[in-house]
Amino acid sequence: MHKVSVIIPNYNHAKFLQKRIESVLNQTFTDFEVIIMDDCSTDDSREIIETYAQKDKRIKLIFNPTNSGSTFKQWNKGVRLSKGKYIWLAESDDYADRNFLEVLVKKLDAHPKAALVFSQSYMVDEYSNNLGILTEVMNNISPYFPWQRDFTLESKSVIASLFMDYNFIPNASAVLFKKSVFEQIGRADESYIQAGDWLMWLKFGLHSPICFSYPPLNFFRFHNNNVRSKTKKIQYYEYFKIMYFVYKQKHLDSTVRTKAKHKMLLYRKKCLENEKQIGLYKIYKISFIVYIIGYTDRLKSCLKNIRMNKSLL
Repeated sequence: MHKVSVIIPNYNHAKFLQKRIESVLNQTFTDFEVIIMDDCSTDDSREIIETYAQKDKRIKLIFNPTNSGSTFKQWNKGVRLSKGKYIWLAESDDYADRNFLEVLVKKLDAHPKAALVFSQSYMVDEYSNNLGILTEVMNNISPYFPWQRDFTLESKSVIASLFMDYNFIPNASAVLFKKSVFEQIGRADESYIQAGDWLMWLKFGLHSPICFSYPPLNFFRFHNNNVRSKTKKIQYYEYFKIMYFVYKQKHLDSTVRTKAKHKMLLYRKKCLENEKQIGLYKIYKISFIVYIIGYTDRLKSCLKNIRMNKSLL
């Protein structure tokens, strides 16, 4: 059994596949299997994938007869078929430094209680031109955070609070995680279109510590033919659901749950502004959740006042 399973989910990324596959096969760490999953691509992806599979016995091919319609279904399927202890979801439009696995495997081995480790990333365009280190983006979001050195996050409340501000693991290709933890947290939520990774990393962090490795070993590609660029409106509904998930975690600090409630109200407003794109059913569902939370808060306040009045008698 290999120590790492590299899963390459692909859909119509023929122009990026060669660079992605070669960046995996040329890793300095070699104890891995490769599962390439094509989601019924209509470009030249199949031909490229089969050519590489003929050259390297570590590659296993999975071709879907019809398109699954979900990135997160592909992730779950890939992990289910994997045999490694650690999982690398190497997205087909990104690529990696040849030392990526060597560095991250050592990091995860050195932190047995950690759920995952993620590396810093370079941003690149569709032509692989380097757009700079992602630190520049992260500093604008969390300027007080030490993005320029290795660190480990252990506090569940701190992790939840940070994730509510931003998905600070914005690219799955930068992550190496434990298969055992993935199975314990319930895998990726297939009902999500865009923010399923955000929820999944949050669940990892609420389960076990998260490690960050500063050296930029991942190349995160920005282009127009990806999920991020096609799902602008639905994101607000998914963000609302993530904040509601945090709010329901009663073991977190009360300040964190209060922050989650305020974020829910913010995204409810965004959803109402995009009602046509999101749909009435989801709008009603959001409004009902907010109403129930408000009613529960008022009821708790009322009971608290009753107890205080009784103590004065």
